[in-house]
Amino acid sequence: MSSFFGSRDDCDYTKCYCEENIYRPFVLWDYHVVMLEQLDDGGALVWDLDTTLPFPCSFDEYWTGGIQPEEWNIPPQYGRCFRVIPCAEYLTHFSSDRSHMKSEDGAWLSPPPEWDPILKNGLNNIHDFICMDPNLLADISAVYDERDMYRRYSRKPIFNSLEDHT
Repeated sequence: MSSFFGSRDDCDYTKCYCEENIYRPFVLWDYHVVMLEQLDDGGALVWDLDTTLPFPCSFDEYWTGGIQPEEWNIPPQYGRCFRVIPCAEYLTHFSSDRSHMKSEDGAWLSPPPEWDPILKNGLNNIHDFICMDPNLLADISAVYDERDMYRRYSRKPIFNSLEDHT
């Protein structure tokens, strides 16, 4: 029997807080945005303001410490995808009115940045960028599964856990 959580020692625990103990073993994001800088030598740096990893850090360090593909036994149908957008295309096409950060009653889910929204011609297309349909924004981006993302940006050979899912 495979365990999604690993061992008991891998979990946060506080006596008498069972409802929180099962809530905190991991964080699942529906999406996360980082900047990837491709280096001349074929490697890449990841710039992520939300991580505790070095800023920036190598793609391989980020992959191992942040993505942690070998740590979780994720069924293939729930595998992570990555939309890669060249900087110039992102700056030209991305637009958001920040409405995705408001509750149904219009309250902010988290206070917004102090600067104006990135809004072009009143267009709000953030959901197109979040969606992992490879046909959407195909002219300006590419969608990779974990294996292909690793192969594209890593300096290390592919590891076994990703090969096993092909």
